[in-house]
Amino acid sequence: MTAGATTLAIIPHSRPYFGREEIEATTRVIQSRHVAQGIEVEQLENEWAAATGNRGSACVGSGLAALRLALHATGVKAGSEVIVPAYSCTALLNAVLALGAAPVLADVKVDRWTLDPESALRRRTPRTAAIIVVHLFGMPAEVAPLRAAGVPIIEDCAHGIGGSVAGTPFGALGGASIASFYATKMIAGGEGGVVASSDENLLKTVKNARNPADQKPSSIFLNDKLTDLEAAIIRVQLGRLRWTLSERAARAARYAELLTPLASRGLVILPAEQDGRIWYRYAVRLSAHPAANVARELYAIGVHADQPVWDLRQAVEWPREFRGSDVAFDRVLSLPLYPDLSPAEQQRVCEALTGVLR
Repeated sequence: MTAGATTLAIIPHSRPYFGREEIEATTRVIQSRHVAQGIEVEQLENEWAAATGNRGSACVGSGLAALRLALHATGVKAGSEVIVPAYSCTALLNAVLALGAAPVLADVKVDRWTLDPESALRRRTPRTAAIIVVHLFGMPAEVAPLRAAGVPIIEDCAHGIGGSVAGTPFGALGGASIASFYATKMIAGGEGGVVASSDENLLKTVKNARNPADQKPSSIFLNDKLTDLEAAIIRVQLGRLRWTLSERAARAARYAELLTPLASRGLVILPAEQDGRIWYRYAVRLSAHPAANVARELYAIGVHADQPVWDLRQAVEWPREFRGSDVAFDRVLSLPLYPDLSPAEQQRVCEALTGVLR
């Protein structure tokens, strides 16, 4: 490096937003000396149910725990099959496998990246016990055709709430919904998850299973509780959800403006607009460049863009007809997006991407 040269800080792919309110909320819990599951968790459960249009919810220790327990409470067991999107987090498969059930992959639609209902329904068998649908990156999943088939729907809202499908809010479209509060999520508590439903028996089953104390030994009971410390942070973030969605949407609109020259040259396909969508990720499709190569080149010049879903093709027998998922794994690149992404940072991201794709 030459004398006087400066190195720009990496623009991270994800950056949780915390303010004075989170500090005050966690201080309140610490001063109370009750940091385990308690009143904060109970209040969060009530607030989450209201935000998602459900009668109740049950907080747990992670998004994976939420999905595993929601599937368990829905009746998934050893020998069952559960249909999952092939382009999705491996946590979905892990939750199914943890119950002794078999994940059955179905394709996603190009440029929506959500589960293709036709592909899913072709894979239904007498052993199908549930279908998991994900509002990937904030794009509303097509739930109606799946619900009409009569198979229990588990709605994965790990990429956020606040969106809707035909006027129904994310989180109220299936028999149960789950969400994650991991540090990179739209509502970030560090760790944590939640199951929401209007089925009181389902929620009772989840709440019973999250606490192994004073129960017969079982592989289901794995101490899946959320702490009041985490719940306090999550409650603050849930309270500012409308602001968070607005700030993310504003930055998504700016990306669309800044990246129009690349799109007009056919180098990128911008994320699809859709009624009811929210902006958890800003994921573009590259027309001619492998996403993995572009991500490496961007990181080398200070921008952490990412392939947002681990390539499952390395680990399972892959159906040749999964065109949508193949395209997604090869070409989808997620750009930094969060409420405090500055105009200068966003400009730098777009200039870097333009330089790499030139």
